[in-house]
Amino acid sequence: MNDETGTPRQHSSASEAAERTAAIALWVLVGVALVYGVGETAVRVAALFG
Repeated sequence: MNDETGTPRQHSSASEAAERTAAIALWVLVGVALVYGVGETAVRVAALFG
């Protein structure tokens, strides 16, 4: 990111680590929700046709 003068902004390593951790946690949450949704759909389809 750039500041008002157009020069690159300095990020602290702690800030970058926190952003990376938050991004990983978000992707894990999305992945778990996706797997859960697919599992629920599979159970309902099996119950519907089985």
